[in-house]
Amino acid sequence: MSTTGILATFACKDDKILLQRIDASADSYPAINGVSATNYNGASMHGFEKSYLELDMPLRFTGALLIGKDKIGGLYVNLAVPRPLAFKHLVLIRIKAGSITKIEDLSAKIKQILEERQEKMKVDLSAMYSRITMASLMRDSATAATLKKPKPSAGLSKGDLDALADLEQALGKSIPNTPIAFAPVPLCYRVKGRRVIWITIRGMGLTVISDSIGQLSALAYLELSNNQLKVLPESIGTLQKLERLLLDNNQISTVPESIGELTALKSLTIQENPITSLPESIGNLTSLEKLDLEGTKITQLSEHFKDILYAFTARGCQVNGLDDVL
Repeated sequence: MSTTGILATFACKDDKILLQRIDASADSYPAINGVSATNYNGASMHGFEKSYLELDMPLRFTGALLIGKDKIGGLYVNLAVPRPLAFKHLVLIRIKAGSITKIEDLSAKIKQILEERQEKMKVDLSAMYSRITMASLMRDSATAATLKKPKPSAGLSKGDLDALADLEQALGKSIPNTPIAFAPVPLCYRVKGRRVIWITIRGMGLTVISDSIGQLSALAYLELSNNQLKVLPESIGTLQKLERLLLDNNQISTVPESIGELTALKSLTIQENPITSLPESIGNLTSLEKLDLEGTKITQLSEHFKDILYAFTARGCQVNGLDDVL
């Protein structure tokens, strides 16, 4: 029998390893262990023509098998041989001449290894805070080339320096929480004259923003993505020159009424936050061109709020994440 591929399924029965099923595509299908090939639907689902079912064929295998269960998001990659650490539950089965000699549950050990790696990553990321490069940010925007690490000698206004100092203090109490696939970005800013016009803090585990953020009256771009923020200060409404506000992947549940005072705001991104509603003052954002609410918990809207969103879309504003409730 010449084959173009097979998929074998094994089973453990009475402390024996058995070949239970074969899905195959071939030019001929002779009987195997007295079992004929059939046109089983399960074969076509895997891209094969026929199946040998209920083979129950003993194997004289000697070695070990790792069986994983419950994939871990972010670690599991769909490969022919997934990594053992990509599963929450892992069992090692030792076999000699087809007979099972030992079964060992490695789940607790896997959990311990992952916890130790997580702690090490937190320490490494915290140490990296003082020396991380701006490479990841520069990939996002060419203008990021002028971003700098805050220094008291930067000649900034007192209000801007106070706000930056408060952000530094908040970061000192946080633990970076960015997945390995995304590089964290500590407090970075861009200056024009003596005023801060651009701030990014990404994936640093930031939990709080103080009211002093409102002193950054020249700020046009503020990114606080992939942190642990739960609330925004009311003073955010004083950022009259703010054009872009990125808050995705935090823990924000409410947005302050003062958000409606950001009349220069063009883009507001709050996706992947547990927000259940938005203040109606958002209707005052007359410059808004994009409102991204993908992955939020908003399940219903008042008629008045629907009118606000319809008005947004009528003037060309892109609204994402609310198709099911509009």
